[in-house]
Amino acid sequence: MTDDPTGTTTAATGTPEPVVTDGADGPGGSEPPREAEPPAAEKREDLTPQRRGRGLAVVAILLGVVLLGAVVVSVWLFLQLEQANDRIERQSDLIDEQHDLIEKKEAFGAAVAGIQESIEPLQGLPFASMVPWDRYQGIAESGYASRWDAEAMDAAILVAQRAAQEMQALQTAAALEAATNASGTAWEATLDQLGRGYVATRIDDAAVTCDLATALGCVFEAEPLVVHLNAASQSDPSMTDWIRQGVAYHEFAHVLQFTNPEATRPVLEAFAGNAETMADCYALAFLDGWTLEHEVWTSAYDGWDVNVGYGYVCTEAERRLIREWAGGLGVAMRTLSPAGAGS
Repeated sequence: MTDDPTGTTTAATGTPEPVVTDGADGPGGSEPPREAEPPAAEKREDLTPQRRGRGLAVVAILLGVVLLGAVVVSVWLFLQLEQANDRIERQSDLIDEQHDLIEKKEAFGAAVAGIQESIEPLQGLPFASMVPWDRYQGIAESGYASRWDAEAMDAAILVAQRAAQEMQALQTAAALEAATNASGTAWEATLDQLGRGYVATRIDDAAVTCDLATALGCVFEAEPLVVHLNAASQSDPSMTDWIRQGVAYHEFAHVLQFTNPEATRPVLEAFAGNAETMADCYALAFLDGWTLEHEVWTSAYDGWDVNVGYGYVCTEAERRLIREWAGGLGVAMRTLSPAGAGS
């Protein structure tokens, strides 16, 4: 090894090592060293892909939120639509029910009107209780009370229709009764004329039926439109059709008493409460030539003295009272109206 005046030590046998100088371009020197790139650049290159990934994630989240919101809104709108449809259906059902009830109310009103129409032909008939006004008024009130109940309205309509049909059937039966004389007796002929077919004639064992051994006939308060007459008297030689006719008038007076209780009460008091003497007076007042004592001749020399009635011959004033009483009797029309109507 030799000393070099430049201060560099070289090997004697080796290749000389290059000399590195700081910053100066030497005659055979190398390029100056490059400056190192700042760290920030490296950070920018590293962060750029991460920011893109996060942006996509945010976009995806926003899209998910929007989609979820759309789903929620769609579900809410669907539920609102369903609720609206339910309300519409309920309202439609309610409207249908109201229409149905209105129709039933009209049908019930027509049925009640039918009852009144069925009674109109009875006006003036001297049997006031023959028309059960309280029952019919109850029917009218039941329909009003049931006006919000469809099933109850159906029942009320049926009851009203049947009531009208019953009254019409009664009139049909009366017309047939008045046109025929099934027994062929003076009793039935007289009662059909007086009662216009509404009073039935029953020729039976009146002595048993009426619970009187010598009864020619009777009428029961519980069955006021039926007259029971003694069949045995049909073959009695002391009986005549004239007497039978007078007996029919007497029994018809009982029919009037029972079918007009309110109007009868004050008149009955004028006869000391005796319904039989009052009935005798009716026959005396309305059957010309009628008496309570009869002579029935079976030959020129033989006959019967027949006493009919209860022995009291009423005065002319009492007969006038009876005529006034009978003239004021009869079916009077009423208006069937439901309770609370018009309120």
